[in-house]
Amino acid sequence: GDFAILDFTSVETEGVYLIVCGDLITRTFRIAFDIWEDSIWKSINLFFCERCGYEVPGIHKYCHGNVVCHHGEKSVIANGGWHAAADMSQHLTNTSDAVYEIFHAAKEQAHNAPLFARLVAEGKWGLDWMLRTRFDNGYRNTGSGGSGWTENILGECDQIDSEAQKLAIENFMAAAAEALASNVLKDVDKEQSADLKKVAIEDWNYAYEDIDQEQYVATMDPARVSSPILLYS
Repeated sequence: GDFAILDFTSVETEGVYLIVCGDLITRTFRIAFDIWEDSIWKSINLFFCERCGYEVPGIHKYCHGNVVCHHGEKSVIANGGWHAAADMSQHLTNTSDAVYEIFHAAKEQAHNAPLFARLVAEGKWGLDWMLRTRFDNGYRNTGSGGSGWTENILGECDQIDSEAQKLAIENFMAAAAEALASNVLKDVDKEQSADLKKVAIEDWNYAYEDIDQEQYVATMDPARVSSPILLYS
């Protein structure tokens, strides 16, 4: 067909609009500076409903209390963060991405006190999981979980175990989320902000020292395949 590009950059007056072109009339649409606010509220409330290791009123009880990540003689209960998809698994890749985007949204919504506070609270929930499942020398829980609810009792047959890993791509992604969170929290929670800056620098260095060891593995989750272009970006 024939198409044209219309430039509405100059429209800065908030209101409800429609476009008329000959006999064609569009549905009404809104132009506003807070156009995404409703979508952000809906998205962040969905994250709350997906919380793992937390009783979400009307949704589910405390869960996955016997998901365990091991590193040598050390171990940690690895629930927390959010259930990823319908299989209730946990992955650092997804969590780092989510934490980064939530704090990015918080930075953009700093003028909106209620939404800013809500975004910070949800971002901290994911951040807590990232920090709590972080071991020494760059090893961390990169993924654990199953496809069902557990009895929350350590040692039962439904316990889910995983081993901590040290992967450059995971530490790079974690460092990015931690650094952005540190920036957003500097006037809200100075103590945590300072700690996050320290952790972000550590994780960046752990990642960088291993950057040449990362390999493209075709059988991995596509979101976690660390090709050179992904690592460098």
